[in-house]
Amino acid sequence: MVHQSEDQLFKYATKEDGIGLLKLLKESNANIKEIDFESKNLTYNPTELIELDPKIYKTDMILELDHLIVLTEFQSTIVKTPDEKRYRLYTALVDYAKRNNKPIILIVISTAEKTKINEYKINKDCVFTIPIVSLKDFDGDKIINNIENKIKNNQKITRHEMLNLALAPFMSSKKPLNKQIEKTVKTLDEVRKSMKCSSDFVFGIELLIVEKFIKNERQHKKLTNILRDTMKIIDEWRQEDYENGKKEEKINTAKNMLKENYSIKQIAKITQLNIESIKQIKAEFGK
Repeated sequence: MVHQSEDQLFKYATKEDGIGLLKLLKESNANIKEIDFESKNLTYNPTELIELDPKIYKTDMILELDHLIVLTEFQSTIVKTPDEKRYRLYTALVDYAKRNNKPIILIVISTAEKTKINEYKINKDCVFTIPIVSLKDFDGDKIINNIENKIKNNQKITRHEMLNLALAPFMSSKKPLNKQIEKTVKTLDEVRKSMKCSSDFVFGIELLIVEKFIKNERQHKKLTNILRDTMKIIDEWRQEDYENGKKEEKINTAKNMLKENYSIKQIAKITQLNIESIKQIKAEFGK
């Protein structure tokens, strides 16, 4: 991805999204099936490997496994020579920055062409190999139906499944693209409503897809409103979790102060908890 808005999206990706992406790649029809992505440890965007100018030199994701460094690049157009040069540059810079002997592989995830292996020839003796994995290898209708069934049966939906759902519009489908995008957005919204399941990265992907591919003004407005409302709610959940965490810290502080025989008024002044709450903590604490 080379557009600024697309680059910004990957600020929201997490280690869990990286793990989900590796699982998706493993399920593809590409030759990379034989690559071992199993790892006890995974470092997402290792610091020493990303201290490069992100506008030019950084691929979308860098995933350092126990035995391998995987670079991934999302591509919505056909890979051409300038892209191949860019991928080789990404790989060379990570190779220069790394502090170990782990091999590096760069994988392109494409929405524009079939699964294949591209070769960029630097000279007759030096060839840079680029595996391209097409999202058309996957059944988007099946992925959406699977999620809908899980919602109906109140079953847990994994981060990996959420990522698959977000990318479903680019997968094989009997529906036209605009209908599949609308179906995906509504399904993501149902996931959020029924399970309080969220991911800035996943909803951000879908927002970019809507912005780029939905041309009908009425449909565009409807879908962007759903996604933006959802992302606003995710922010509210995050703030709620933060506030709950801060309250838990205050309660722990109050308990420790009770151990040290501080008065209730002193505890209230320091923790900003109300008197009744501290009395309740004291009663539960057995003081």
